[in-house]
Amino acid sequence: MQDDRIIELYFCRDQRAIAETDAKYGAYCRAVARNILGLPQDVEECVSDTWLQAWNAIPPQRPARLKLFLARISYSDQSATEEFTQFFNVVFGNSSLIP
Repeated sequence: MQDDRIIELYFCRDQRAIAETDAKYGAYCRAVARNILGLPQDVEECVSDTWLQAWNAIPPQRPARLKLFLARISYSDQSATEEFTQFFNVVFGNSSLIP
């Protein structure tokens, strides 16, 4: 499903938004969390927290790039470690995206 349609599901408060987000970006968010946290239970907790925070943030926010929006949420859910900051900069090439 396209990002704009997923975001529209969030705006309609349709719980399928979470399932569609997980289907499209779950593996990505788990990989990001795994690189930071390592422990499988911590990874799943981080991803679940990311979905909850996305649900609570959309609306009113309407992210232009859902993937980056989710990465930012995942990052803000973790303590700001030097390793993750470096990882984030390598993946996205822009430290100004870090909250």
